[in-house]
Amino acid sequence: MYACLLYIGSAGRHVQFLREVQVAQLQEEIRHPHGVKLKVRRSDAKHNIAFVELLGAIWIAGWRQRQCPQLHNAFHIGDRLVLINRMRVASLQDVQRALKRIPDDA
Repeated sequence: MYACLLYIGSAGRHVQFLREVQVAQLQEEIRHPHGVKLKVRRSDAKHNIAFVELLGAIWIAGWRQRQCPQLHNAFHIGDRLVLINRMRVASLQDVQRALKRIPDDA
């Protein structure tokens, strides 16, 4: 069974299945020339997100769903991580250095 969203516009009613909406949103994010900016707590980035280094880049490999259910709406497995606080990251060491420079969560 599909969940659906109902959009009401001036032209009447149009129903889109949730998957269609998610695919459209993902395609829009992929096409964005500067990527997508996300704000994540340092402790979550450090302890709850799995990063993997592959082909000279850092990728999101997953996250702890129970500890951080909100990340499900922020990340996609396979997203490429480019910057952390304006610091370019291309290795796991870069990620660790960048996270160390961020003050602890308040």
